[in-house]
Amino acid sequence: LIMIFPERHGEKRKWYPGISWLLKNIGVKNNLYYVQAYIGGTSNYDYLRLFPRLGRFLPKIKVHFARPQKISDLLKENLHPKKLTGKLENEYNSWQKTLFL
Repeated sequence: LIMIFPERHGEKRKWYPGISWLLKNIGVKNNLYYVQAYIGGTSNYDYLRLFPRLGRFLPKIKVHFARPQKISDLLKENLHPKKLTGKLENEYNSWQKTLFL
């Protein structure tokens, strides 16, 4: 299990291609999947959750998971890691928008 969280502290930030290099080096194996996740309700004040009385005033944290997808399907196109990262980012952004419709 590997979890990678691209930093998204701004709307227009681009993802770094490191995730795609990892996926390409794993290679095409049929039993490996990736799952996109979105964590909502977080803020710069999450450290206050350590204090039980203060934490209840913060919004509830919600975690959403997309349907698992095979890595082998993702790598079929044999894209350069930078292009693969762009594809992953676009898929993630499209999926994330469906959460709030």
